[in-house]
Amino acid sequence: VYGLINLRGQIVTALDLRRRLELPDRPPGPPPVDVVVRTDDGPVSLVVDEIGDVLEVPAEACEPPPETLRGAARELIRGAYK
Repeated sequence: VYGLINLRGQIVTALDLRRRLELPDRPPGPPPVDVVVRTDDGPVSLVVDEIGDVLEVPAEACEPPPETLRGAARELIRGAYK
């Protein structure tokens, strides 16, 4: 858990994806970005380095994760879009 954020009066847990995916600590530079996602248990914030393009993709375009994916990421990622 990276911390808590106040989202329009609602306290939301922030998770650092670098830690969860067992990546090295964030290098100095621009501050991280919070991406809030809705789950069945309520909103959660994913702390990421940056956001690139935002795309809408069809569900059927999802493919299994690549075989080269290892460690915690392999356990967490259900699929990937090319």
